Amino acid sequence: DRIGVQFGDEFRVALGFFSSVYEVDRFDLEGRPMYVERGQGGGSSGNTGLYGHAFFAYCTSETAWTFSYSDSASSIMDLDPCRAWYAKSSETTEWDIMSVAHSDWYAYGRASKMAMPFQHFSVMCVDCDDSPRGACAQVGTCSANGDRCNCYEGRYGLNCEFEEPCRHIAIDTSRKRFLALEEE
Repeated sequence: DRIGVQFGDEFRVALGFFSSVYEVDRFDLEGRPMYVERGQGGGSSGNTGLYGHAFFAYCTSETAWTFSYSDSASSIMDLDPCRAWYAKSSETTEWDIMSVAHSDWYAYGRASKMAMPFQHFSVMCVDCDDSPRGACAQVGTCSANGDRCNCYEGRYGLNCEFEEPCRHIAIDTSRKRFLALEEE
């Protein structure tokens, strides 16, 4: 019911701010789940700020999962996931967003009017599991409702997978150049 999303910000800087946890909040007319950004209080509805103003939904005309957000206080219910998307998955007819977790995802360039592949993008299931072989085991404990791993001291990350902050930054030089950022 919950996914963790990490956006790269190489094309649209604003997308990096939407790296967060999303949870099923409602279903579309065909019965596919709609994942809404979880708010500060743990829920997705009725929050202030940008929380609850971003979502993943399936778009039939794009034959893909899309990511949309409202950059104002308007409701996400007013947004069409087929017209107002900022990122989308590879083409798929799958009902489960996790089926495209390891596929290519694309950012829409408003200036170029093209979908450009992300260099860094990930989607993962983040339902907490502190069973002996679970991701939270030995590094934290699951909250009472199972929505997060509460890290032991000295650990951090969605599943408390990190021991200390990174001391080095790596740069992907596979493209032999830096790609230009698009203005918002």
